[in-house]
Amino acid sequence: MAFITDHLSDEFFEREADGQRRAVRYSEVKRVLKTAYALRSGYVHRLEGLRTQLHVPALAQGEVFTWNGEPFLTYRGLLRVALHVVKKFIAMQPKIAGEAYPYESELPGIVQMPLAAEYWVTRPPKRAVSLTAQQSTYRMRTHFEGFLREYVSSVGTSKPLPDMRPFLIWSRHVFDDLDILGKRRALALCLLFNATVRNGYQVARWEAFCDKHKNLWEEPSIEALLVVLLTKSKLPWPEADCLKAYETFDKQRFSRAGLDLPATLESALLGRLANAHLASGDAAAFSSIVRRAKDELAGHASIQGALARCVDTATPIDIESLLRSDQTEERGSSR
Repeated sequence: MAFITDHLSDEFFEREADGQRRAVRYSEVKRVLKTAYALRSGYVHRLEGLRTQLHVPALAQGEVFTWNGEPFLTYRGLLRVALHVVKKFIAMQPKIAGEAYPYESELPGIVQMPLAAEYWVTRPPKRAVSLTAQQSTYRMRTHFEGFLREYVSSVGTSKPLPDMRPFLIWSRHVFDDLDILGKRRALALCLLFNATVRNGYQVARWEAFCDKHKNLWEEPSIEALLVVLLTKSKLPWPEADCLKAYETFDKQRFSRAGLDLPATLESALLGRLANAHLASGDAAAFSSIVRRAKDELAGHASIQGALARCVDTATPIDIESLLRSDQTEERGSSR
């Protein structure tokens, strides 16, 4: 009660009370609060009904009515008391220039959604922001994933690749601080971007940088396999080791060490591994890997059918058609 009375200002009884029918008086405040609490307790704890006078229109239009000498708040009166107290309490709080807590995300109707990679993938961290080695490694993962999505969406179209040069320059500065995963992704990103764009758009001395760190490709990894796939290079490792590298990726895909690959890109990689096994005469492995690639393309019935025919006829997978399948399906679904 003290909290309420402390936050009822003169304005409540003067300007705000002007025009109100049977407005609450200063002398009544404590008493009507006590009778309101008594009504609430009887209703909640003893299942007693509220006073029927509260439902009489003539009385309900006012803020207070009296019964047997006791003043009672109507719903209208209780609402005005509550609103004034809440607004007064807020107005009395210390003023701050800006909220430390991002309260906007808690507002009704606000839903957080990830931005498409094209809006952020080229941006390096701000110079004033100092990242830990772990944060830099995580940044390499997100930007590598974002670039791969942009790469796949551009295959077979006139869509240009994002200009990764600012981010690649930053990645060189922090390269020595990255863990092995971050270094592989930084190197793969450097290779893929610079090997794809036209001369004059590459990062300076990128070939020397990649050659200096080529020891990262001594053993197959998911990053190395993606580079081989997208640069259309020959697999420099045994087929069994390549498949083992993919299986390691598959086990770790939802961990810190994992990557979130577009389904068509992952299926194209599996197709490349399947073709390598077919070329070496391992038809059973070819069939098994293609079935896995087919299952990764859930929702792409036409492509799944084409892969199934490759298994039936022991025909190599058309990798380019797999990489273009996102655009093919989108055009087909728009009709």
